[in-house]
Amino acid sequence: TITTSTYPFLFHLTDAATIYSANCIVQGTSTPTVTLSAQECDNLGASCAGIDGATTIVCDTNGAADDGILSNTSGDADDWYKLDLTATGGTPTQLTVCVTYTVP
Repeated sequence: TITTSTYPFLFHLTDAATIYSANCIVQGTSTPTVTLSAQECDNLGASCAGIDGATTIVCDTNGAADDGILSNTSGDADDWYKLDLTATGGTPTQLTVCVTYTVP
């Protein structure tokens, strides 16, 4: 079972990047949901700031996407990105996340 204490997801980009979207889908029982907060962190994985402002992404069994208004889309070279699970509903057992970005 996925819980908020078992994550965040971290990924690292060695080049500068532009984030376009974040999409997710969750599987499980009892109408599973997972709420994510997307953040950009410095090269040490600290000093994180939301890339979607205060908005969160609620993943469900039908798939979900960010609201299309990313507030910090330009990532610096050697930065870390973090997806914090801030809440769960039902019994989520599997979460798939796709982050679309380009590297100049």
